[in-house]
Amino acid sequence: MLRRIARLPRQHRLLIALGAALALGAAVGGVVVAAGGSHKAFPASARAQVSSAVLSSHVRDAELVTPSTGWALTTGLLRTTNGGAAWADITPQGVDAARIRAVSFLDPSHGWVLTSREAAANAVQLVAYRTTDGGRTWAAADVGQPSAAQADAVASPASFAFTNPRRGWLSTSLTSSAAFSRGELFSTSDGGATWKALTIPIGAPVEFQSVQDGWSAGGVGDGQLYVTHDGGTSWNEAHVSAPAGDEDATVAYALPTFTSGRVGALPVTFAHGPQSELAWYRTDDGGRSWTLAKRFQLGQAAEPGTAVPTALSPDGAWIGALGRGQRIGVVTNGGAGSSDRPTTGLPLTADSAVVKLSYGSVNAGWALLRGSSCAQFKSGCSSYEALFRTTDGGASWSQITPS
Repeated sequence: MLRRIARLPRQHRLLIALGAALALGAAVGGVVVAAGGSHKAFPASARAQVSSAVLSSHVRDAELVTPSTGWALTTGLLRTTNGGAAWADITPQGVDAARIRAVSFLDPSHGWVLTSREAAANAVQLVAYRTTDGGRTWAAADVGQPSAAQADAVASPASFAFTNPRRGWLSTSLTSSAAFSRGELFSTSDGGATWKALTIPIGAPVEFQSVQDGWSAGGVGDGQLYVTHDGGTSWNEAHVSAPAGDEDATVAYALPTFTSGRVGALPVTFAHGPQSELAWYRTDDGGRSWTLAKRFQLGQAAEPGTAVPTALSPDGAWIGALGRGQRIGVVTNGGAGSSDRPTTGLPLTADSAVVKLSYGSVNAGWALLRGSSCAQFKSGCSSYEALFRTTDGGASWSQITPS
């Protein structure tokens, strides 16, 4: 079974990278969440209800790998084996955490970190670190050649995708604009000891259900979906049919996730004012065809071109943060069952939102919340990134502090 639990929306991938860029010149700092659109009103006192523990938290990224094991990227790369009660620093020796662009763990033992080093004037060398013992030891390998394009993209998103401990891919975004998206793609067949350059049509993450079959979702406004059937050598654009009533909506694709080589789920956000929704599509033939399985109304306007944060639990549940985290929508049995529940414990305000979900089981999950707060109107402002955990599937949440 392929394990992929976290689906990162575009604004979260950008915020990880922006956090890294800010940290290159100072300590790792916060990034203001891009919570655009018209949102459901919050009480005027909501801002004051955000605790100092949340306001002082700066978690750039995090993921729950099993119900008890996970990692978090702060001023270092940290690992927990008890759900967040205690943490150990597993930053590769000699690596400046501020330069880390991507982290991924396939299981508690096998993980990868992408960083870079200055190679020459106006050129940067990508370096991928790999571990087979949960971060106790690391080995490094250069990825590609020193590049001016990567020097310009030191603050751009990147991500790993591994189908097993040896076979994987690394995608990196290059400097782009609102009108086009560029990236680079590399693959490895030896766990990250060596990397081969491939092509990719957009600067976006990838997901592979097999050695040959994979997907890329994102691009301009998260509105592009591509599929490959030759391991990433060539790509073709794909799409799904919009549900009734969403024909004129702005589409934002997240990556499909597969529980086997043929059975998978594809989350798609359709933004069109207060009727915006998250739609889940199901495939039983490896992605050759997609069938609408479940729709969730977001209850507020979605920002066009921004995918709703979603996750797939190892149990096969499809999970989405609705209304920026005010509700959790869960789909089970491939669309046959579902629930839509309000959340408690997340200090949501008009200036904050859940930007990432990851689940180690249908009950055990993490949510990364980003926001900003001002002491007075438009003055004394600061940003924060806080990590929360649930043990009941997402109804109630409590903060955990990686340190």
